[in-house]
Amino acid sequence: MIYVLRRLGIFAVTLLVASMVVFAVLAVLPGDPAEVAAGTQATPEQVAALRDEYGLNGSVPQRYVRWLGDILTGDLGNTFVSKRSIASEIGTRLQVTLPLVLMGMVLAVAVAIPLGVIAAVGHRKVLGTAVSAVAQLGIAVPAFWAGLMLITLVAVRWGLLPAGGFIPWGESPWEAFRSLLLPAISLAIVQAAILTRYVRSSVLEVMREDYIRTARAKGLSQGAALRRHGLRNAAIPVVTVLGLQLTALLVGAVVIENVFTLPGLGKQLLDGINSREIVLVLDIVMILVAAALVVNLIVDLLYLAIDPRLRRARP
Repeated sequence: MIYVLRRLGIFAVTLLVASMVVFAVLAVLPGDPAEVAAGTQATPEQVAALRDEYGLNGSVPQRYVRWLGDILTGDLGNTFVSKRSIASEIGTRLQVTLPLVLMGMVLAVAVAIPLGVIAAVGHRKVLGTAVSAVAQLGIAVPAFWAGLMLITLVAVRWGLLPAGGFIPWGESPWEAFRSLLLPAISLAIVQAAILTRYVRSSVLEVMREDYIRTARAKGLSQGAALRRHGLRNAAIPVVTVLGLQLTALLVGAVVIENVFTLPGLGKQLLDGINSREIVLVLDIVMILVAAALVVNLIVDLLYLAIDPRLRRARP
């Protein structure tokens, strides 16, 4: 319990500091968002009214406190240009980004764990060497290039999946899933390759432990010894990598959504930067930062379930 409370406290402090850093960095950027939103024909009075409407007046600390209060209350305001609710816009875009990231993570894990174990068990055999070589090659493949190749082959040449765009979940869940499948595969390729290497290294390290040799000496096969005694210990470093990879998938979604023209959070972020929607950009960046911190918190808490030594450790 003390470990959990300590991690929650660190999470809260880190999130607060991160919000300060994000706001400070975006607050010092050159240019006036109110002037961009008002247009070239706007009068100084109109620009001043727009600055007051969107809370752009005052010092940086005052604007930060106002922005933080809006986030805590859920009142994110409206966009400059379209006058649409920022909370509604982000909620709609998350229906694309969250399933995309989760699908990419599931695909990466489903491929990497069995391949990593195969590569470790057969590390001196042809199959294990081939898996390691393919994983090494996959690490060098950029996600956007993989996406372009998949569009060319799977969508354009073979016509199996859509090349871009998104069908809302409310209209057709199956078509929405098909719309996200190619982007998810593009995201998963590199992450699966990286995770395969980590799983291989972790399982190899466990296979050299004394308790595995003792289990083998008692008559267990190599696979049975790994299943009963090795995989749980091998999972500890892999869980850490999974947390880092989930964060990398969130960042990679920004690029992939633009490659496949998906109306997700990443595309909205780039559109907001181009139109100087500073409040929208702030909110999206903060959501991504908070998501990364939540993932790290979940990884830390998972250690309690995997490693019983943490539950018995003194504070």
